[in-house]
Amino acid sequence: KGKDIKGKNALVIVLSKRSGADREIAGKWGPLNIRLQKMIKLHRKKAISKGTAYELQKLNRDFAEANISIEVVNKEALRIIKRKRESGSDKKIGDYVIKQFEEWLKKVPLYDLAQEMIVANIFATAQDMAGVKLPVEKEEI
Repeated sequence: KGKDIKGKNALVIVLSKRSGADREIAGKWGPLNIRLQKMIKLHRKKAISKGTAYELQKLNRDFAEANISIEVVNKEALRIIKRKRESGSDKKIGDYVIKQFEEWLKKVPLYDLAQEMIVANIFATAQDMAGVKLPVEKEEI
């Protein structure tokens, strides 16, 4: 899949667990790495739940079969994200998170975004288990 990325500096990550299908994400190193790092932080700060990725994956699958336009699918994806709560909380997802997803959906197909979120959640869990400290940032989630 890395050969399908135009130019140089492609990054491909294959997540292969004992059960379930392999998950493969690919993209230009810079943008993909930045997205993954942001998603990992969102997961670690409990700003998004891991279930959100699976809902978006299902949405993509359902709408792909119905041959519905990307714009409509992305609007529905944002509607799903806006109604979500922070992981383990009654607090709504913050505006920063919603804006981030709006930006990502303009650049990344929904299926790819959902796969990236699933992989990011695994990395977030691994970082938490390893005791990696969250970086201090000025931006509020």
